[in-house]
Amino acid sequence: MVLVLAAFVIGGIVGIALGGRPANLGGVHYRWWPLAIAGLLIQVVPVPHGWTHARGIGAALLVGSFLLLLVFVVANIRSPGFPLIAIGLVLNATVITVNSGMPVTAAALRAASDGRMADAVVKLRTEGGAKHHLAGPGDELLPLADSLGIGAPIRGVFSVGDVLWIAGAAWAVAGGMLLKPTADPASGEPVPEPARPGDPPIRVPDSESLSRDPAPASGRRRPDDGHDPATA
Repeated sequence: MVLVLAAFVIGGIVGIALGGRPANLGGVHYRWWPLAIAGLLIQVVPVPHGWTHARGIGAALLVGSFLLLLVFVVANIRSPGFPLIAIGLVLNATVITVNSGMPVTAAALRAASDGRMADAVVKLRTEGGAKHHLAGPGDELLPLADSLGIGAPIRGVFSVGDVLWIAGAAWAVAGGMLLKPTADPASGEPVPEPARPGDPPIRVPDSESLSRDPAPASGRRRPDDGHDPATA
């Protein structure tokens, strides 16, 4: 959840710098958005180490979370930033599936803890639960695991997939801020789209008399209806 907030902050800063408006985000609509909320909530479900098969349960929850998020992302893949989010999620899900959890390399942990390795390992085991574990000889795809450590003031470890999906989410926020409103804020009426080259001109009648013939007056026949008024 912290990474999601970071993506929103970064995207907001970039969007404002490019001339976007935060109010424009209210006009952004994503398909199947409840899946994204469900996927994020699953990631914060605690799985203590003391549980039987805790590591497998934690990995299953993470994979399930990424699957929900991927379905949401694919449903909105044409939106700004979403292709990058999809790549990041696929990379993370692959590493987690192969290693039954996300491995954290010792080098990344050391860099994030500013050398306090022992404290960092204890924190990983207590707060990381069964979803993250210190990388060992049997783990694979370690370059794609949590191998990027950042010290103070962030003090966190990240994977290549994290960097990609955070960048994609920030891009989505900035892109939403740059969207033009689809309705006139004063009247609420939709703003017509500009005509594209090659579109035929649209002619609007000035009055009803231009769009249909006037109704004949009562008691009279029009001269062109096939009857002679003199013989009526």
